[in-house]
Amino acid sequence: MPRNRINFMDKRLELGNGIKLGSWNVRTLNKPGALQCVLNVAEAYEIQILALQEIRWLNKGSLKKENLTLFYSSLENKKHENGVGIMIHDSILPQVKIFKAINNRLCCIILKGRIFNIGIICCYGPTEDGQDEKKEEFMEELDRAYDDIPRHCIKVLLGDFNAKIGREGTYKPTIGSESLHHINNDNGTRLINMAIAKDLIISSTYFPRKDIHKQTWISPDGHTKNQINYVLIDKKHKGCINNVRSYRGADADSDHYLLIIQFKLKLSCRWRRKNTETKRFDIGKLKNKEVAKKYEHLIQSKLAQNTGIHGENEVENQWSRVTQAIKECATDMVGWTEKTMRKDWFMTNAENQ
Repeated sequence: MPRNRINFMDKRLELGNGIKLGSWNVRTLNKPGALQCVLNVAEAYEIQILALQEIRWLNKGSLKKENLTLFYSSLENKKHENGVGIMIHDSILPQVKIFKAINNRLCCIILKGRIFNIGIICCYGPTEDGQDEKKEEFMEELDRAYDDIPRHCIKVLLGDFNAKIGREGTYKPTIGSESLHHINNDNGTRLINMAIAKDLIISSTYFPRKDIHKQTWISPDGHTKNQINYVLIDKKHKGCINNVRSYRGADADSDHYLLIIQFKLKLSCRWRRKNTETKRFDIGKLKNKEVAKKYEHLIQSKLAQNTGIHGENEVENQWSRVTQAIKECATDMVGWTEKTMRKDWFMTNAENQ
């Protein structure tokens, strides 16, 4: 039987099964055949949600084409510049709760989920050599758009930020160690500061890839290649993003590469451990001075065995070492509390009769 692409995508409606997001600066959709090229790429790569930048349309609205719907936000005048949009596959369309056309650089969509809703903001930032006032205005509008997403949504930002993110340890864990660049540019620093303020992770910098799969833009002469398109997610749900990479084979006559994000909902510990028993250390034994003294000496001895940890994750390593030592020593010295069985209220009342 021939492969049915729509049925393939229908099986992946559940966030737990994973969905495929995309982000692409297409340079323009305001020319013959441009939209059809993007539709073909979305279908070929089986993308269910595709954020687009520089579509260069006018006004705001939505357009249904084949099995995809494009929600877009652009200038309400005769200038065909900037413009952003989010393309949704028919299999996801019923889950669209709200689309908000903010301006010609930002738009937002809220999708209904079984457990959490998802808020996605498509972004197109000013160029690095743009005016500081324009950059500040963009970041302020992005800040407001982010705050307007309901609190309990999974929040995702993606698009062309015209930012270079480096590998400076000062900004970890907001950024990872897998960025293409080593030093931030001005737009990169602004984006990182916003991410820190909102407790976001720049997921694009966390996945080890060949440089060719980190690059998202190429200069006209082919000599300069940068990573300026990113995806960010709130730290609480950072595990939902399983993979980020660019694809050079996607063609829409653009100098940007298609960025694809594998997204899969992972339940937090409170959901996964709902029916499991909580174990507690029997700390009452530490009231015995002799036991407390032995416990203290045991911890000191264990910590002394693993000194001299250094490196870019020194603080995290030290903290992990201390907590592990405390747990191991507590297990050896005081053990766990025994679960006490509660008497049924009916039996208790019967015994008292």
